[in-house]
Amino acid sequence: MPIRVTGEVISEADIAPAMASALADPTLTESLTAKLVSSRRKKISEHYRKNTDRFYAPETVLVAHLVRNADERTGEVTARPRILKSRSLLAASSLPE
Repeated sequence: MPIRVTGEVISEADIAPAMASALADPTLTESLTAKLVSSRRKKISEHYRKNTDRFYAPETVLVAHLVRNADERTGEVTARPRILKSRSLLAASSLPE
């Protein structure tokens, strides 16, 4: 985006080196940031304590693999429908696979 200075149009490519050198000058940086107030650790801690609901994330569980064992009490014939039901419930959820 071109920049207009006193009626003259200057391209970003022409002004970029001048901006970089000006920002590298510590006196300019100090004068620009002199009136900024730094936050204190105590103030930051208070803010988080007062606004915990804004920073709360509900507990989540990510499952990579579901196992439904077939044993002497639960045969494969009984376990398979449960496995398929679990798979469909997982597919219907909004969780990533």
